[in-house]
Amino acid sequence: MKVGRIMKRPKQLRGERTRTQILHTALKLFSDKGYDNVTVDEIVKASNSSKGSFYFHFGSKHSILMEKFKDHIAFNSDDKD
Repeated sequence: MKVGRIMKRPKQLRGERTRTQILHTALKLFSDKGYDNVTVDEIVKASNSSKGSFYFHFGSKHSILMEKFKDHIAFNSDDKD
Protein backbone atom coordinates (compact mmCIF):
# COMPACT_ATOMS: atom_id res chain seq x y z
CA MET A 1 0.00 0.00 0.00
CA LYS A 2 1.46 3.33 -1.06
CA VAL A 3 1.05 6.22 1.31
CA GLY A 4 1.23 9.85 0.27
CA ARG A 5 0.89 9.30 -3.46
CA ILE A 6 -2.37 8.66 -5.23
CA MET A 7 -2.03 6.34 -8.17
CA LYS A 8 -4.16 7.21 -11.17
CA ARG A 9 -6.23 4.52 -12.74
CA PRO A 10 -5.52 3.40 -16.29
CA LYS A 11 -8.82 4.91 -17.47
CA GLN A 12 -7.85 8.30 -16.00
CA LEU A 13 -4.45 8.15 -17.66
CA ARG A 14 -5.99 7.20 -20.99
CA GLY A 15 -8.42 10.12 -20.69
CA GLU A 16 -5.59 12.54 -19.98
CA ARG A 17 -3.63 11.22 -22.95
CA THR A 18 -6.68 11.56 -25.20
CA ARG A 19 -7.30 15.13 -24.02
CA THR A 20 -3.66 16.07 -24.58
CA GLN A 21 -3.63 14.45 -28.02
CA ILE A 22 -6.75 16.34 -29.08
CA LEU A 23 -5.38 19.62 -27.73
CA HIS A 24 -1.98 19.31 -29.41
CA THR A 25 -3.48 18.14 -32.70
CA ALA A 26 -5.97 20.99 -32.77
CA LEU A 27 -3.31 23.60 -32.02
CA LYS A 28 -1.08 22.22 -34.76
CA LEU A 29 -3.96 22.31 -37.25
CA PHE A 30 -4.84 25.89 -36.19
CA SER A 31 -1.22 26.89 -36.74
CA ASP A 32 -0.97 25.16 -40.11
CA LYS A 33 -4.36 26.03 -41.61
CA GLY A 34 -5.77 28.87 -39.54
CA TYR A 35 -8.42 28.59 -36.85
CA ASP A 36 -11.37 29.31 -39.15
CA ASN A 37 -10.23 26.68 -41.67
CA VAL A 38 -10.22 23.77 -39.20
CA THR A 39 -13.30 21.73 -38.32
CA VAL A 40 -14.00 19.55 -35.31
CA ASP A 41 -14.21 16.61 -37.71
CA GLU A 42 -10.64 17.30 -38.90
CA ILE A 43 -9.37 17.54 -35.32
CA VAL A 44 -11.08 14.27 -34.39
CA LYS A 45 -9.72 12.45 -37.44
CA ALA A 46 -6.17 13.78 -37.10
CA SER A 47 -6.05 12.98 -33.37
CA ASN A 48 -7.43 9.45 -33.84
CA SER A 49 -10.21 10.15 -31.37
CA SER A 50 -13.97 10.44 -31.53
CA LYS A 51 -16.45 13.30 -31.45
CA GLY A 52 -17.64 11.97 -28.12
CA SER A 53 -14.12 12.26 -26.70
CA PHE A 54 -13.69 15.71 -28.22
CA TYR A 55 -16.88 17.04 -26.65
CA PHE A 56 -16.21 15.26 -23.34
CA HIS A 57 -12.91 17.11 -22.95
CA PHE A 58 -13.72 20.35 -24.80
CA GLY A 59 -17.07 22.04 -25.29
CA SER A 60 -16.09 23.48 -28.65
CA LYS A 61 -13.23 24.38 -30.94
CA HIS A 62 -13.18 27.77 -29.21
CA SER A 63 -12.58 26.16 -25.81
CA ILE A 64 -9.33 24.66 -27.12
CA LEU A 65 -8.15 28.12 -28.08
CA MET A 66 -9.15 29.47 -24.67
CA GLU A 67 -7.26 26.64 -22.97
CA LYS A 68 -4.08 27.66 -24.76
CA PHE A 69 -4.74 31.31 -23.93
CA LYS A 70 -5.14 30.49 -20.22
CA ASP A 71 -1.86 28.55 -20.29
CA HIS A 72 -0.14 31.50 -21.92
CA ILE A 73 -1.51 33.96 -19.35
CA ALA A 74 -0.51 31.68 -16.45
CA PHE A 75 2.99 31.24 -17.88
CA ASN A 76 3.47 34.98 -18.33
CA SER A 77 2.12 35.82 -14.87
CA ASP A 78 4.65 33.39 -13.34
CA ASP A 79 7.45 35.41 -14.97
CA LYS A 80 6.34 38.58 -13.17
CA ASP A 81 6.58 37.15 -9.64
